[in-house]
Amino acid sequence: MLDGLSFQSFHLDDYSFAENGDGQIDQFTQHMYYTPQQALSVWDRKLLHPELLEKANNRQHWDKELLFVKICLPNYDRDASKLDFRGKPYASITIDVEHEHIIWQSGYNSFPVAIPRWETSPKEVFARSPGMFALPDAKTLQAMGKTMLIGGQMAVNPPTWAFNDAVISPIRNLPGGLTILDASSQA
Repeated sequence: MLDGLSFQSFHLDDYSFAENGDGQIDQFTQHMYYTPQQALSVWDRKLLHPELLEKANNRQHWDKELLFVKICLPNYDRDASKLDFRGKPYASITIDVEHEHIIWQSGYNSFPVAIPRWETSPKEVFARSPGMFALPDAKTLQAMGKTMLIGGQMAVNPPTWAFNDAVISPIRNLPGGLTILDASSQA
């Protein structure tokens, strides 16, 4: 049982969200991939589909990942007289997609997902953060830092030249690089 805030970070491939008419996020969908054994560790055995339980007991299916979807959205069928999930303003439903089976239903008094958005364009749900404005400056600073590091290495350990009767190596202008030159080219 959790007794504090739960934080999870999701990859863009694993979730989607939608806005209501006021531009506020009020729907969230998360794709979760579990093997049958992992599903047993996440949910109570009584909640799972019988075919999923068979797969969990069959070693041939232990490593096959199955798709589960968790949807959180406004509870349009809300019955305020109910004290369980049916009376909450937001509904949460977890579905076993392969078996088309609802595993869990619950509800929330407020939307349970925080989706920070700094700036959006018209008709755009995914947003840009302030980091996008700083990205060009950050890349410039990284390039300058790389130049300074290479310059410092060149000052401490410069490339050298050595003479021989013929050029037997490519030009190496890295710090400490050695290039063998033709001795007759010194004329």
